[in-house]
Amino acid sequence: MPGRPSTLEGVSRPAGPRPHFALCALALASLALSSCGGEDAAATRTDALEALERLATATPAQREVLALDLRTGSSSSAAAQAAVVRHLASGDADLKRHLLEVLAAWKADGGVVGPAALAGLRDDDAAVRRASATALGALRPTPAGAVPALRAALLDPLSDVRAAVVDALAAMAKGEPLALAALVEALADSDGEVVSNARGQLCLQGVACVPSLVGALRSDRPALARCAALTLAQLGPLAGSARLALEEVLLGGSAMLRAAAAVALGRMAFEALPAVPRLLDALADTEGEVVEKSVDALGRIASVTTEGVPLLLAALADARVRVRVGAARALQGQTQDIERVLPDLTRALLDPERDVRRAVLGVIVSWPVDSHRAHAVVLPLIDDPDAGVRAEAVLALGRMSARVDGVAAAVAPRLQDPDAEVRLTAAQVLQHLGERAEVASDQLLEALDDDDRNVRYYAVLILSTLPQARYAARERFEALLADEHASVRRQAATALGAVGAEAASAVPELIVLLADLDPDVREAAAKALGLLGPDVAGPASEPLDRLATDGAQPSAVRRAARKAWDRLQGS
Repeated sequence: MPGRPSTLEGVSRPAGPRPHFALCALALASLALSSCGGEDAAATRTDALEALERLATATPAQREVLALDLRTGSSSSAAAQAAVVRHLASGDADLKRHLLEVLAAWKADGGVVGPAALAGLRDDDAAVRRASATALGALRPTPAGAVPALRAALLDPLSDVRAAVVDALAAMAKGEPLALAALVEALADSDGEVVSNARGQLCLQGVACVPSLVGALRSDRPALARCAALTLAQLGPLAGSARLALEEVLLGGSAMLRAAAAVALGRMAFEALPAVPRLLDALADTEGEVVEKSVDALGRIASVTTEGVPLLLAALADARVRVRVGAARALQGQTQDIERVLPDLTRALLDPERDVRRAVLGVIVSWPVDSHRAHAVVLPLIDDPDAGVRAEAVLALGRMSARVDGVAAAVAPRLQDPDAEVRLTAAQVLQHLGERAEVASDQLLEALDDDDRNVRYYAVLILSTLPQARYAARERFEALLADEHASVRRQAATALGAVGAEAASAVPELIVLLADLDPDVREAAAKALGLLGPDVAGPASEPLDRLATDGAQPSAVRRAARKAWDRLQGS
C-alpha cells in the first residue's frame, strides 16, 4: 500500500473536451429542454445557471463564495446539473473541485451525472479526486460502476483521498455486498487514520459486515486479518456469528492475529461462552500477548455468564501449568458465592507450582469473600517454601485486615523472613495497620537493624507512630541518624521529633544533620529540634537561625528552620 504524502498536492493536466463529459452534457441538456415548470421554477433554474456561469469565470477567491451559495441555496434542476457536467468537461482543477462539491451537496442524480463524477477519480489533481469520491458517495442512485472504481481508488497515493473513498463506500454499503467487501479491504491501508475510519464505518454497518470481516480473517495479508479481528472486537456481541472463525485463527494464526482473536472473543461476552475451551488452550501459548488477551477474554466471559466461573475453576486442575495460572488470573475480580468456590481455591493453593499458588492467592484477595474463612485458608501460606508465595500471602492478609483480627500478630514473624521482599511486604502491611501494629513492637525493633534500607525505613516509620514503642526505641532512632541512606536518616529525625524532650541526647546529632547533603534530611532535623523544645534544644538556636537566613537553602528548609527557631525562642 502506498505511503501517505504530507499534502494534497496534485498536478493538473490541461483540460479538454472528453467524450463522456460531452455525452452527459447532451443528455442533460435534452432533459432540461423537455422539462417545464412555473415562473418561479424557471427563475430558480435561471439563477442557478447564472451562478454556475459566474463560478466558471470567477477567480479562485470568488469561487469559494459562489460555490457556497450553490451548495446551500440553489436548485439542483436537470438544467443546472447539465451545466455542471459541461463545466466539468472544460474546467480547471479548482473549478472541478467546486463543481463536484456542488453535486455532492445537491445529492444529484447518480444515473445521469455519475460518469462525470467517476472521471474525477482519475484526475491528476488530488483535491479533485477527493471531491469526486465524496460526490460519488452522495449521488443517488449510486452510479453504475462506482463501487469498482472506488475500490481501485483505495490505492490512491494520498491518504486524504483514500479516506474520502472509505466514506463513499460506507455510504453505499447498505445492501451492497461489494461495497462492504471493498470497505473491509481498506483495513489494510498503510495510514492509521484511514484504517481507523474504515473500522468505524464498518461498525456502523452492524452485523451486515460480519461475513466480509470473517473472510478477511483468512487473508494472507497479516495487517488485514488482524484489523478484521479488531473490528469484530469493536462489534462485540453483534459479531457472534464470527465465533468459529475466531476460534480457528486463535490457535492457527500469527501471534498478533491470535491475540486480536482473543480480544474479539472476549468482547463478544456471553456469545463467546462456547469458545472458553479454546481460550483455555490459548493460555498455554508461547506468546505473552496471546496469553494476556486470553486471560482478559476469559475474565470478561466469566463476568457475564453463570457458566464461565465453573469452567475456570475446573481449569485449575488442568495438567498444563500455564492454563492453571491463566485460569486463576481470569478468576480475579469475579463475584461469586465463596461457599461454592472456596473448596476449589483451597485445593489449588496446594498446587506444586508456585505461580499457580500466587495466582490463586490473588483470586482470594480480589473476591468479596467471607474474610474469616479466607483468612484461615491463606494463613498457612505465610510459611510457604517459596518467597513469592509468602509475600503474596502476607499481602493478602493485609488486605483482609479491615475485616478480621489477628493479622498483625500473624504478619509480625515475617519481619525476620530470610527474603527481603517478604520482610518489606510485612513491614508495609504493619504500617497500614496503624496502632494495631503495637503487637509487633519487638519484631519492629529488631527490624531497625535490617540489611534492607526500605525495611529499616518502614520500621522507624511504624515505631514512630506507636507511643510506647517509640519511647523504647529512641536510642535506636538516634543511632540511625548516621544511617548511610538519606530516607532512613530523615525518618529517624522525624521519629525523634515525635518522641519529644525525652530524646534530648539526640540534639547534637540533629544539629549535625542541619548540614546534611540531603535537603529533606535538613528539613526533618530542623522540625525535630523545634519539637524537642527550648529546654533541651536550646543549643540549636544559632545553627537554626543561620539555616533560616541562608538564601542558598530550599524554601522548605528555610521555613522549617525559622519555625523551629521561633519555637525555641518561645514565640
